[in-house]
Amino acid sequence: MSTSQNLLTRIYATPESARIPGVPDGVIVEKGRQVYLSGHVPMNDEGKILPPDFRTQVTQVFENLKRTMKHAGIEPHNLVRITIYVCDLKPEYLAIIRDVRSLIIDPANPPASTLIGVESLFNPDVRFEVDLIAVISDAN
Repeated sequence: MSTSQNLLTRIYATPESARIPGVPDGVIVEKGRQVYLSGHVPMNDEGKILPPDFRTQVTQVFENLKRTMKHAGIEPHNLVRITIYVCDLKPEYLAIIRDVRSLIIDPANPPASTLIGVESLFNPDVRFEVDLIAVISDAN
């Protein structure tokens, strides 16, 4: 188990050899306020969906999340859960996702995570979407 400012406890029940890198088995909320971020998509500041290049879309989504997290007072160690939706999921996408998600997660205190391959999202040009749950201190 690892703790993050007494708000969260990450749990690791599986043997080290059976773990998914950078993903705890669960997160226990000890105290604090919950924050739910809606699904973020690869949309720029002008409201345009970026071209379908996977790395470009992933990078934009995590940049958008980073900005929303800052606005909400969420630090990487506050993340409890991240859910990732990918259209036409391919094995090679996992390395890109892990690389770019480092923009928002604390590898020493990773959130519980789920990666879901889907047929489509709300717009045919959107190939990647992420939503988050965080817990912040009652003092914030």
